[in-house]
Amino acid sequence: AILYVMEVRIYPWTQLKKRRNYYMMVLTGKQNSGILNYWINHPEIFPFLSNDNQNHIDASDLLDMEGTHLFSFEKGALLFIKIDDKIYEGDIYFLRKSGAKNAAIQALKHMFEVVGAQSILCRIPQFNKKAQIFVSNLGFSRFGKAEYKRLKNGKYFEVTLYKLDKNKWVL
Repeated sequence: AILYVMEVRIYPWTQLKKRRNYYMMVLTGKQNSGILNYWINHPEIFPFLSNDNQNHIDASDLLDMEGTHLFSFEKGALLFIKIDDKIYEGDIYFLRKSGAKNAAIQALKHMFEVVGAQSILCRIPQFNKKAQIFVSNLGFSRFGKAEYKRLKNGKYFEVTLYKLDKNKWVL
């Protein structure tokens, strides 16, 4: 179900292509898993998310989890999963840098002000330098390393944790 669309007008997701990318739909429920799976398995995004010998990711069950929020935009999506009281893990899926920062700011603002999140965590593999720069530009700071590594192109890569606290976030 669509919880709501930010901004003044409501447009079906299929019509967002003609609109500016700051129109944001907040989605929940398994019936919207097609939108999430579309972005995760998009040919330009999938290589950054997948492990070796993986050709598809099925994220259908994620939207059924309590506290999960999917923000859908024209050029991408952001997914936040509740991992503890007021702590969420965020995943960002965007095709181009253009509009991604504004979209992420709107989604983070919503998570902090409307949902009541106090911290957002991101896990980024060492090989994804663009994502590391992107979250740093949003105000995230390095928080540590994950206890596991990602297998990509026959090599194991460290996974860095980034954290953004509500009280340290500046628009």
